[in-house]
Amino acid sequence: MNLDSRHTTTVMCAVTIFAEIPAEKTLNSSLTLAIDPGETRPPGGDMSVDVVPEECSEYPLVGGIRYLHTLGPPGTNLEAASHLWLRRRGLADEGADEERVFLHPSLESAMETVPRTGEHALVACAVYPRLHTLVFSNLRTCRMVDSFVAPTHAMVLAATPAAPSALRTVASHPAPVGLVPPESEPRMALSNSQAAIDCASGKADGCITTVVAAQAHGLRVMENFGPIPMVYTVHHLLAATR
Repeated sequence: MNLDSRHTTTVMCAVTIFAEIPAEKTLNSSLTLAIDPGETRPPGGDMSVDVVPEECSEYPLVGGIRYLHTLGPPGTNLEAASHLWLRRRGLADEGADEERVFLHPSLESAMETVPRTGEHALVACAVYPRLHTLVFSNLRTCRMVDSFVAPTHAMVLAATPAAPSALRTVASHPAPVGLVPPESEPRMALSNSQAAIDCASGKADGCITTVVAAQAHGLRVMENFGPIPMVYTVHHLLAATR
């Protein structure tokens, strides 16, 4: 990538790119740079790139974050993404990884209860419904400080072993509801994992969920859509500012 004086494009956000390669082989290099207008990603796409604009320098950096809050119950893509972020930051070695990730029924409920000590952050994703409302309704206490791309768990259509082949109802979080078969009636759930729980308890014939949640609740996979590249966002939570 050519970084000469002709390239004056300014990067206005923090971006981290995690390549789909084994964790032990992932490069941990970090650069502060201006992106060539002709480039769409860092060369090779296998490095972490942190860019902090000067006008955001008054906000605490991601280095102060020690705990993450995100969507539960266990088995969600956001839970996996939170553990990935901690490992890439080297925080998993400072204490039990599980003790650093807290799961909530929704990101909205998390926003209301997360401590504003400067050590806590919320992890969301680009397809979370009404993420824009969550961000702009909490500008005084919440700042987006990082983002990264990583694959989700394999997304699946699952059902109980005794469910009919033609599913009348399918539980789904609003984000992947487009995966519900057209002949089935969607039943909304608060998360992919909650959709699996609703299916297993008989509230729906099937569900759109992660393969991890499907296995955890004894469901059979009827269709596997595979992992999906996803953008995740990290929001630093602070005490209210004027």
